[in-house]
Amino acid sequence: MSAFVRDLREVGGGLRSRIRRLLTLVARATALPLVVKGAIWFWVIVALVVAVPTTALLTPPGIPLLLFGALAAAAPRTRMVTAALLAPMVAWVVATAAFGTPASPVRLLLLASSLYLAHSSAALAAQLPYDAIVSPAVVLRWFGRTAVVLAGTALVGLYVLLAGQLFDGAATLLATVVGFAVAVGVVGLLSRLLRRP
Repeated sequence: MSAFVRDLREVGGGLRSRIRRLLTLVARATALPLVVKGAIWFWVIVALVVAVPTTALLTPPGIPLLLFGALAAAAPRTRMVTAALLAPMVAWVVATAAFGTPASPVRLLLLASSLYLAHSSAALAAQLPYDAIVSPAVVLRWFGRTAVVLAGTALVGLYVLLAGQLFDGAATLLATVVGFAVAVGVVGLLSRLLRRP
């Protein structure tokens, strides 16, 4: 038997082994970890739709951007999550700076929220094995905490926007510093309350 045939058999054996492993993975996978991984892809797509006009997203150069979310969902413990979160941010900058897409505060809030939800979903998916049996209450509590953070961030952002419109010059700077101090104080208070028995 020649070395070439031996090498082909070895490659074929390795390929069969990987296919068997993939089939086992698919057979043992449970629903909730898959739903959390699907949430990563969903929120990355939402961020891309907010960042880029849909007409530009559905063109041949825009379609690969949609795959970043799928890659992040498939490998939530890797740097693909960073790439998937950076893609909408870069797309936002390009769309607003190069193509003149209006950068409204509502769009910016939606982009930031969807990126945070994608990041939070990736953090949870990275801790859940594909075959984990997880209570739905765990996932609901996780996303409940995420919703509290998003609501607090939206309120602080709204305050900063309104303070910037109400005050001019030095007063705007003062309002921003006071708002930042209040935000840091609230975070400190909440973290202290969470540590109490």
